[in-house]
Amino acid sequence: MESYLDKVEDYMGIPYVWGQYNILVLPPSFPFGGMENPLLTFVSPTMIAGDKSQVATAIHEVAHSWTGNLVTCKNWNDFWLNESLTVFIQRKITSRIYGEERANSEALIESFNL
Repeated sequence: MESYLDKVEDYMGIPYVWGQYNILVLPPSFPFGGMENPLLTFVSPTMIAGDKSQVATAIHEVAHSWTGNLVTCKNWNDFWLNESLTVFIQRKITSRIYGEERANSEALIESFNL
């Protein structure tokens, strides 16, 4: 997670302002892959996969430290702005770390989850 935080920090050009980044693994009943908050991200145990299949979610939650926690929408009607900017950053970081082919593959897979 630290390397993802460093990559997003570099891409955004703004340092991580929250100090420490913590992750709390919740029980299997937690209904989401992850939920970000300043200083703490809640994750499902399904995020801990040895094959790194959940990397997209991990990068996404880190990116929310900028788009959603540092800068956010005015009201819930515009919540899509937080998510869309975060997905954009997630794909840029995935491309930088794992290559454009993986970022494109993740985008295609996620498009089927709508």
